[in-house]
Amino acid sequence: MNEMKFRGKVVDMQLPNGELLTGDFVYGSLLQGNGLCRILTAATKCFLNYRVDPETVGLFSGLIVEGKEVYPGDFLHVKAYMNGFFDCSLFTRKELITMDLSIFKAQLWKEYDCEVTYKNGAFLFGDNYMYPLFEDMRLCPTIYEVAVIGNRFDNPDLRMKIEGEKI
Repeated sequence: MNEMKFRGKVVDMQLPNGELLTGDFVYGSLLQGNGLCRILTAATKCFLNYRVDPETVGLFSGLIVEGKEVYPGDFLHVKAYMNGFFDCSLFTRKELITMDLSIFKAQLWKEYDCEVTYKNGAFLFGDNYMYPLFEDMRLCPTIYEVAVIGNRFDNPDLRMKIEGEKI
């Protein structure tokens, strides 16, 4: 079963050591009620709960790119390649899945930046459902390379660029 993990940006909070946290992302379980939105995190010997801005809260997509967890609101740089061996009858499925993915990349079909969203129970990157990123792309018509390049909360210039490209 997948872990239900959330991310949100802390609203002014003073830690016991006097340090003021604001605008930092925290990760953990989501608590909502009485008009407040909080993220509960497991520290070494106790649980900490942080008041977070509800506009910044997102559910972990399950995708990890180059060691970074991907959440709604993250921006991705995407390279989409045509799969040169898709629908190929020269190899069996068993043979295909043992081959290096790089040899499957035919021509670069599309390159773009987009935002990860969560709509109707599914994660999307741009207009594409995210599930191909979890599959063995050797067996898919498109091979994707993705990199996390920022998020909508920390990178307003990138947000304006990406939203401008969608119009």
